[in-house]
Amino acid sequence: MHYDLVDLRILLALARAGSLSRAAEEVHLTVSALSVRLKRLEEEAGTLLFERSGKGLVQTPAALVLVNAARRVLEAAASLEEDFAPYARREAKPLRIFSNSTGLENFLCRLTGPFLAKHPETRIEFVARRSSAITEAVQTGEADLGLAGGAAAEDEARAAASGVRLFPYVDDRHVLISRKDHELLRGLQKKTIPFAETLRYPYASLLESAPMTAAMRERALAIGCRYEPVVEVPSFTILVEVVRSGGLLAVAPYSAAADGMKDLAVTELSDAWAARPMAFLAPASRPMRPDAEAFLEFALSAEGARYLPGGMSLTGSQR
Repeated sequence: MHYDLVDLRILLALARAGSLSRAAEEVHLTVSALSVRLKRLEEEAGTLLFERSGKGLVQTPAALVLVNAARRVLEAAASLEEDFAPYARREAKPLRIFSNSTGLENFLCRLTGPFLAKHPETRIEFVARRSSAITEAVQTGEADLGLAGGAAAEDEARAAASGVRLFPYVDDRHVLISRKDHELLRGLQKKTIPFAETLRYPYASLLESAPMTAAMRERALAIGCRYEPVVEVPSFTILVEVVRSGGLLAVAPYSAAADGMKDLAVTELSDAWAARPMAFLAPASRPMRPDAEAFLEFALSAEGARYLPGGMSLTGSQR
């Protein structure tokens, strides 16, 4: 069998996503192009790797073996590149930081300018991924550093088993934002509300391709409901403004609304998934790049905490 590293990353994306469409978004290919790549992978393997069903792709026993091997190969390739870097005469690769939408828009964008003022020689590339995919990206060396939320930021045992270290960052949560005169709030006796009770009203959301929008659709389906936003926008900043201007609801991280919510109603969701602790993820099985270590140290410092959204603080003890 002959596979290149791109093939192996595509294989892992398919295994993670469980569908051609979601995997195609992750690896930046069209669904048709990804389908062709999968067919070639299966021809090279000489066996079926994924069963196709109405619910998506299901890994065959052969795929499970190949996926585990692919993780080891990619991790070894990343380690080799790190070891060889001092001898390579070429322009330094950018620091690759993978993050979910929340981390990119509400935290990393605030840290970047102040960090680069201290480290002007650093080049940074941010990549948007769902939190569930970031652990593996750090493990395999596709990402030098990650910022994830939810289970990926809490499960230290799983992270350790994957060769990844967690560094708790902030305790964020998903909240419902609306105008203060929205019909839903009339007569509301509690300070919290289940997501299911909000879905009879029209919603605004991030673009369909955004990781958070995909997650919200899955959460609605899990409770037998549909999440069909009538307006989709490219950023949390615009999302907050759309809610402010009309009668739409939106679910957004508290961090997205913290600086501009004085004239909005912010209602906590009672669903367990609404709690969204954020943590940085770093490799445990190989040394961190010096620029990744410097970025992490800055983010978790008292100086870095100055750039958190209003009212938020670093997780745990004051650093």
